[in-house]
Parts: sequence; C-alpha cells; structure tokens
Amino acid sequence: MPRKTKVTTGGIRIDCGEYKAVITDLEDSYHEKYKENYLWKVKIKDPTLDGEEIEEDIELGFFTGRKLTLSGKNKLTKLVKAVTGKTELEKGAEIDVDDLVGRPIRVIVEDNPKEDEIYSKITGFLPLKKKKKTEKSEEKEEKSEEKEEKKEEKKEEKKEEKKEEKKEEKTADDDVDDLFKFSGD
Repeated sequence: MPRKTKVTTGGIRIDCGEYKAVITDLEDSYHEKYKENYLWKVKIKDPTLDGEEIEEDIELGFFTGRKLTLSGKNKLTKLVKAVTGKTELEKGAEIDVDDLVGRPIRVIVEDNPKEDEIYSKITGFLPLKKKKKTEKSEEKEEKSEEKEEKKEEKKEEKKEEKKEEKKEEKTADDDVDDLFKFSGD
C-alpha cells in the first residue's frame, strides 16, 4: 500500500479528524492583532491523507494567548485542561506552560481554506482516552480481590487461634497457681 503526502505552499494537509499527538515545542510569539502569545508545535501521530497513512509523523503549529481563564473558553485553557485531564482550574492557580512540552494529547484537525489552498489546522484539544477495562482485566481484578479477602480471613483465623491459645495457657497457669495455693496451706 503506497503512502502519500501532499506538499502545499500554504502549509501541511492531512485528513480532518482526531489524532494522538505530542507537544514538541513552545515559543514566545507576537502578533500585531493578538499581541503577545505562544506558538505551540505538536507532532501528529499516524496522520492520514485521503485515507492513506502518511509515511512520517507530521508537525503542526498553533497559537494561543498567554492567559488562563476560569470560563475555559480560550484556547490556552482548553489546552491545559486537555493535557492535565482537569475539568476545572482553580482561581489563582499557576501553571508552568513549559511543563506541557513533551506531554501527550489528542487534537482535532480540520481543513482551513486559504485563497486557493487548503491546509490543516488544529481546532481543538481532547484529553487522552482512559483505557477501558476488558473482561479479562476485570476477572483478574476480581480474582485478586478474592485472594486478598482469603488472606484477610486467614489472618483473622490465626488471630482468633492465638487468642484461644493464650486463654488456654492462662487457664492452665491459673490451675497450677491454685494447686500451689492448696499445697502451701
């Protein structure tokens, strides 16, 4: 099966959709309209074009502002929530955005038409999917819990046996003491 890629003057083009990615770089940036912002770069894992796998991972960039908001409407807040898995950010919380570099994420890629070209643009972020438990892993977990319960039961039984032994020893000691009391009278 041939692997295709397409070079355009406007930028990189891959199929629209959801992709696993890794944040690879963060740079300070400036734009006349948006002022100071960040330029993020992510490496898209297993990209496709026209349904065919592209030979190499693709790197795409996107801009965000520099402020986090409680509303979660701005791009930086959405990115931080997706990477960290947090659903809400606390007022006054400080996030070191440099710590996000190297972290995995899922991105949503859409077509972005410019003049006579179409290139791909990251339009959203999603947290990594949590692995679903399979039937085998659930069975394994249940067996492990059962083993643990049996161990606890055995420990309890041993404790009870030791208590009984101590009671019997004490009773035997008391009997011996009583014998000595009789013989000494």
